[in-house]
Amino acid sequence: QKEWLENLDKFVTEFPTAEDAPEALSQLAIGMEFTGKEDAARGYYVKLTESFPQSPLAQRARGTIERFDLVGKTFTLQGADLRKGTVDVQQFRGKVVLVDYWATTCDPWKTDLPKLKELYSKYHGKGFEIIAISLDTEKSNVAKFVQAAAIPWPVVFEPGGLDSTPAVQYGILALPTQFLIDAQGKVVSRNIHVTQLEEELKKSIK
Repeated sequence: QKEWLENLDKFVTEFPTAEDAPEALSQLAIGMEFTGKEDAARGYYVKLTESFPQSPLAQRARGTIERFDLVGKTFTLQGADLRKGTVDVQQFRGKVVLVDYWATTCDPWKTDLPKLKELYSKYHGKGFEIIAISLDTEKSNVAKFVQAAAIPWPVVFEPGGLDSTPAVQYGILALPTQFLIDAQGKVVSRNIHVTQLEEELKKSIK
């Protein structure tokens, strides 16, 4: 992978306006992000947005940059509720909210689901809410899973999977991705794991 990334970097350096340069920059940024080199990833994302502002990849890159900087800032998101109406994160102001990007094909998330349901049952009455953002491609699959699993919290579904509006808005690439938002609507964590969640809920919910 290191050699592949080095070759991509060489390519975008030698051919900065090539037709494939946006894809190369995107792959470089993603590769750096997934290997924990967030500063380097940010640099490639910024270059992508500045050099190719009209590219669809630039739109996702802008979302990723926003995600990098979310802690301490207000989280905004609206989407169609799988069951009815529209879900707006802002309507849950005053509650601690977990925004949970997932998919029915994500086995790690399925493993975590019983714990999520346990915490929801324990803390929902005290002011804890979960908003699930499905990044599946087939709505019917999500509806069947949600019904079978008896998921009690709101589930947002927008067509497109990883290319859907909720995914692109924050450059979501990996599942599950979970944001914890405090009662003031500010992001506490942009990458919390279910094993860390109860400790944070104890701090946030009085």
